[in-house]
This record gives sequence, C-alpha cells and structure tokens, in this order.
Amino acid sequence: MIKRDLKYMGVRMVQDDEKWFYKYGVQENGPFTTEEMNNLIQKGELKRVTSVKRIGQEWNAAESFKELHFKNLANNVARPWTRYWARGLDMLILAFLLGILMNILPTIFFNTRFEGLFLGIMTLMLSIPFEACLLKLWGTTPGKWILGIRIRDLEGQKPKFSKALQRSVLVWWRGQGAGLPIVSLIFHLRGYQQLKYDLGKTTWDRDSEIVVSHRSKSWWGELLVWLAATLIIYFRIKSFLPN
Repeated sequence: MIKRDLKYMGVRMVQDDEKWFYKYGVQENGPFTTEEMNNLIQKGELKRVTSVKRIGQEWNAAESFKELHFKNLANNVARPWTRYWARGLDMLILAFLLGILMNILPTIFFNTRFEGLFLGIMTLMLSIPFEACLLKLWGTTPGKWILGIRIRDLEGQKPKFSKALQRSVLVWWRGQGAGLPIVSLIFHLRGYQQLKYDLGKTTWDRDSEIVVSHRSKSWWGELLVWLAATLIIYFRIKSFLPN
C-alpha cells in the first residue's frame, strides 16, 4: 500500500535487484531500473565501456551484463578481421621506422641475406613495448585509430601501462604464436574462433581486463578496412619477391 501511494505521489521506487549504477570517472549515477538503463543505451548516453554495477556487485563494463542490450552488439564487438588489419598496419608502421633505423645504423645483420628475418623478429619483439606505450598514452594505436578501434579498462579509462604491457605480451604469444611458422597460423585461427564464436572476446582482453570497442559501421569505415587489407597484402607479397 505504501509503495502504491508513493508511486502515485511521483516518488520513484526501484527494487533492490533492479538497482543499477553507472559512472564516468568518479561520479556515480543511479539507481536506475534495467528498463531505464536500456533506454540510456538507446539514447547513446550509456556506452559499452561505461562502468556499471548492480547493487551488491562489482563495477564492470556495461557490455558484460546480459540484461543490458546493445543494438547489434555481436556485429560491433566481434570484428576479428578489422582487428587483424589494424595490427597489420601497426606492424607495417613499426617495420618502416625500423627500416629507417637500419639504414642510419648499419650493422653486420643489416646488409646480409638475414636482413629480412632480423627485421621481422625485431618488429615482432618491439611491437610489445611500442603498443603498450601507445595504449597508455592514447588508448589506441595508429592502425587501430584509422580503423576505429579503442582500448579501455573496465573503468572506461585508458589502460595503465602494466595492463597494456600484459595485454601486448599475451597478444604476442596467444595471438601471434611468437611469430613461429605454423604455430602462428594455429594461434590466429584459435583467437578468431574465441572472438567470433566461443567467448565474444579474446583471452588476452579477458585476462588483462580490457574492453575493445569499435566505431559504428559506415561505408567509409569499411572502405578503410579494405584499403588497409590491400596495403598489407601488397607489402607482404612484395617482401617475398626478389629485389
């Protein structure tokens, strides 16, 4: 009777299991019902990486709660090929910078038949701190930025260096198989399966407590993906051709 009277008087009642809170930075907002939270999502006020919790639970990314419905969530989050091409662009950029360094500082390794192998190994190894530093500073990398990918922690902030470094190391091993022939292909296929079908995320994002978000799909965004793919394939084929 009391609840009915309060509702009639315009007082908003929220059941305990329906009390949701979200925050940007340190400011908390709530409580909201599940319906109200989904309305905020539809309005674009609540993002996938927004920190959310229900009473009695810990803060987590909004997209991790099955009660919160993001339109076309699967299509927007699970984009393995976009992520693959973005990483390929980053590797091309890093290899280009290393190539310049090799011309400036020639060594015994740089003017032999092992030059390509040495450059590949160095690129793969240096990509770990290279990516970690960029994620700490910008929350993205050049390749990810071009293709509309953002990296955030569970609080919706740019990841700390330790978390970014942890993720980069896990990508190097679990995602790229440390660059080892055949092993790398197997690990790439396994990562694709986990992201697209099994988990909806990669194990390196899960274990590093990282949330990956994508720019909304558009014709020019898809065009960038195809241009990136063409560029990467061209340079990879060229690297196998004799000079």
